[in-house]
Amino acid sequence: MGYLESLRGSVGSALIPLAYSTILLRDENGRMLFQRRSDFGVWGLPGGILELGESPADCAIREAREETGLSVRPLRLTSVLSSPRHNILYPNGDRVQQITFYFECSIEGGSLRTGGGESSASAFFPSDDFPPTLAWYRLALEKRDTREPFFDPPDFSSPQPGSSESSTWSALRDRVGSAPLILPGATALIRDPHGRVLLVRRMDSGLWSLPGGLLELGESLAGTVMRETKEETGLQVEPIRIRGVFGGYRVVFPGGDVLYPIATWFECGICSGSQRPDGNEISRTEFFERSNLPEMVPGVKERLLAVLDSPDSAVFH
Repeated sequence: MGYLESLRGSVGSALIPLAYSTILLRDENGRMLFQRRSDFGVWGLPGGILELGESPADCAIREAREETGLSVRPLRLTSVLSSPRHNILYPNGDRVQQITFYFECSIEGGSLRTGGGESSASAFFPSDDFPPTLAWYRLALEKRDTREPFFDPPDFSSPQPGSSESSTWSALRDRVGSAPLILPGATALIRDPHGRVLLVRRMDSGLWSLPGGLLELGESLAGTVMRETKEETGLQVEPIRIRGVFGGYRVVFPGGDVLYPIATWFECGICSGSQRPDGNEISRTEFFERSNLPEMVPGVKERLLAVLDSPDSAVFH
């Protein structure tokens, strides 16, 4: 049983956040690969939902192989679409807030399949003659050649933090118990004029990390990073650009809950406010030199160094 089937068995058709990867694949003539979707009956781009233990890049590779018969290599992250404006109502009634990672990929091998499974046909189309498609595909295609990965602006149409309906994590846990969840979130990379990185000390483990947290239904990832940073540090920030996308790792909480987070790292600038740890999840906030990083949550230091070592491109694994 796949992740989605298992999750829907617990939550029914309720609105849930789901992480997807979608592939932008050109042939030797520069034409883009489309597939006619079996669910909506229109042309779309190859891709699908992340499974447990996958990063977005892993998912793109697997979905390309399963849906198209082609072996691909992700070259570049082109867009991350997460706004509730892109919510999906499937023909069977399932509702989704999609968080979709778009990767430009190269063809490394295999043979193109023309249909089957979730698509009824596959074809390459020239850039001046793309077929009619769904709105989120159109947006990603429009942004496919931007220098930095495109992301949706902040969006806050969800209940306010602190309300009884605001925690997507809690609501899902009420339905699935401690079963594994794949949930998207956002991380803030904030540096001072000296290049030092802002870290927060977590009260549960005493270890250091970066500000951030999980997306709530009704907000974009840019909204998530702004909300979480304000709650944890007292700082109002502006997300400037995406610096990395990470996933595939497992977090087990003291009570046994299992989470596979999909973290989008945003470089952020400080707009206003002063450092003030929330005293609930965070006990301290402090800027650190790269050469003097404290003991950090497992895996975070490695991801931070990978981002700092790639100032001109978004990192993904």
